[in-house]
Amino acid sequence: MILNQSYKYLLVLEISKKDLYITESGYSFGIKDFPTDTKEQALAMKGASLIATILIVAFSAITCNSVQLITTCSSCYLSMSNSIYYLNQIIDNDNYNFYNCPDLCNLLATSDRLACNLTCESLGFARFVSYIGQPYADPIGLCQDASICPFNVDPTGYISALYVSPAGAPAGTAFNITMNFYGSIQAGQAQVIIMTPLGSPLVISNKLLINFNGTNTINFSIQSYSSSTPGSYQITGLVCSESCESNDEVAQVLDKVFVGFTIFPASAAIGSL
Repeated sequence: MILNQSYKYLLVLEISKKDLYITESGYSFGIKDFPTDTKEQALAMKGASLIATILIVAFSAITCNSVQLITTCSSCYLSMSNSIYYLNQIIDNDNYNFYNCPDLCNLLATSDRLACNLTCESLGFARFVSYIGQPYADPIGLCQDASICPFNVDPTGYISALYVSPAGAPAGTAFNITMNFYGSIQAGQAQVIIMTPLGSPLVISNKLLINFNGTNTINFSIQSYSSSTPGSYQITGLVCSESCESNDEVAQVLDKVFVGFTIFPASAAIGSL
């Protein structure tokens, strides 16, 4: 009943402001002029047309708004990777009360709301909140539970080479890191982690693997500076089904390889390396 009243109101506005105007020969609707003695029929005809048009437009709008665009596995992964930390910050804020997924997810940036709502609804609100509150909550696992990312079936992954050049150099040198790998993984990661001599992560390079079957490479450079901590840096290469730090029971580290390089003090002579 409310919708019908709204349509009637819209119809009156449409006729009075746009379609209906007065000419010497009678009422006109912008298509043809009707003589005065047929103005009631003309008004009825136009009114019926407008009602049908408005109903169609309104129905289309309602239909479009109810259809959610299906996110891809990669976009779901990126959204949830960005969102898990912020969601926990929001949950820990006592100023908010949450009763369902939209209450929580709609506080995120617009671009991250769809993936959040889909993964949350798939798990159920309570389980979703519990899951993302765990250490190393896995964004790939969340997207799999929402049927956005594929599940792994007998995944395989191997690192064929992991090397750094140069193996040692003074501070101020650029170091090139390359990892070659191959395998068959429906949803997972290849990852390279560089740890400082103090044991803190300096660089974490991830490559998302979706329906991966073949070979690939991670290659990047890091620039050291005169202020860089001298000492031995450890590089770890991993190939994983799901995220490499995942807390999911079915997640696996399929292969892991180590290599290292050394940064000498900037005053060290190259000839002494």
